[in-house]
Amino acid sequence: MSDQKTSLLSELDKLPAAICEANNLSGVIVLARDAQGIVQFCGHGVNNAVANEMLSIGIYCNLSQHYEHVIQGLAGAEAQRIAQQIKQSNGVNHE
Repeated sequence: MSDQKTSLLSELDKLPAAICEANNLSGVIVLARDAQGIVQFCGHGVNNAVANEMLSIGIYCNLSQHYEHVIQGLAGAEAQRIAQQIKQSNGVNHE
């Protein structure tokens, strides 16, 4: 099993090119996180500037989705607690 995992991680750098080819895309970035929290990054068809742009858009989308989940009461307990504290400190008493 560990040999298979090692093999998959060693082949990770080939994944973005395969995704591009299979889906007729001009560029792809892949982020992977292992059980120890180590993050690997690889891309195809992108330079550093484009990769940074794509990652920035991804962060924006993620934060927007999280914000919507907080507003809808669907985020985790800690996020809901923090949102309530922010509302109280800003004097917002309604939903």
